[in-house]
Amino acid sequence: MKKLLLAVLIAAMCLSAVSVPALAWDEAHITHVIRMGMVGDEVYWSLTTDFVLRIEGPGAMPTGYYCADQYRWFYTSDFTESAVIAEGITNIGPYAFAEWYTLERIVIPKSVTSIGKLAFYKCTGLKDVYYAGSEEDWAAVAVGERNHGLDSAVIHFNCSGTEIGTLKNPKSTGFGYPEGPIWEFSNGVLTVSGNGSDYGKPNGMTYFFRTDGNQYEEIEDEVETIVVEEGITAITEYLFSGTSNASEVYLPASLESIGKYAFYNNGVTDVYFAGSREEWQAVSILDGNDALKNAEIHFGYSYDPRCEEGVLGGIRWNWQAATGQLSAFGSFGSGRVYAAVYDSDGRMCSASAIKHSGESVYIGRDFDLVRLFCLGEDGSPICRPSDIIP
Repeated sequence: MKKLLLAVLIAAMCLSAVSVPALAWDEAHITHVIRMGMVGDEVYWSLTTDFVLRIEGPGAMPTGYYCADQYRWFYTSDFTESAVIAEGITNIGPYAFAEWYTLERIVIPKSVTSIGKLAFYKCTGLKDVYYAGSEEDWAAVAVGERNHGLDSAVIHFNCSGTEIGTLKNPKSTGFGYPEGPIWEFSNGVLTVSGNGSDYGKPNGMTYFFRTDGNQYEEIEDEVETIVVEEGITAITEYLFSGTSNASEVYLPASLESIGKYAFYNNGVTDVYFAGSREEWQAVSILDGNDALKNAEIHFGYSYDPRCEEGVLGGIRWNWQAATGQLSAFGSFGSGRVYAAVYDSDGRMCSASAIKHSGESVYIGRDFDLVRLFCLGEDGSPICRPSDIIP
């Protein structure tokens, strides 16, 4: 269901494009789309991490009371500072931005010929309107009653529509609703943090995109690890569906429920739960989460981003603090890799052996030093040792 809706939305974004250039992202100016939806059959909206609401598509916005389902973007009104209405929209519907006290600036295209009643009612924070047409064009726009927010704003004429993007640097890694979770994505790790249930707002689904304001690109296929941090109590339906390459999931002890299909078409093989087995068994997991139920569950783990890697002769090793696992890959020949764990007094606490490429051993995360040796059958060193110092 989510993928189908997503395909419709992406297709809508591309309707007006003659050709789509290869995405060449300037990482300093990338934002993430964290909410999007359709209004009627042709108009769609998206909210990005720079607190900009974008409304695009051909034709008019449907008429609807501002807190009804017609305008689902209403639920972002408490923290949206800027709005961009794209060329092609012909009218701004009644009540569209009514009582948006945080809205400071908006881009309005020349294609708009009318603004419905109370569209900008009580927009007391509105300071700037960037209009694409001339002053004469603006005078010809039919403005409905009680749009006092427009009266107090400065109207800028002959604008390019890019003014919003130059006013504020986007938050390139994440976004949060007031008193709600934040999500951020970096180096294959998708992290949700905060309190309560993730995105406990109407309009159900959350989409993980990056955008520069003109192009959109999904990140779902790039997610390798999902981290839900302590404080989150519920994961809503469909949230992580489609993250097919995410093999590791870290879940907090605060978690109480997982909505239906939250992990549908998900590649998870290992779940690291911060609580006990008994606490995991108390979590309500609804239908459509077979991938989660079939995964191996590890208890007492929380996510730790520390990672070390190196080379021991012709063998590559990797230590993940999150799991405490040491892995080794390469040509072992007749040798073995030994991991000796030392305490702060320099005393060896334990030692483990890796016999074959691809094997892993648990060495933990709370140590002062681990020294790696590669020894032959006779116990003689094959190469210089390598150290892990967390």
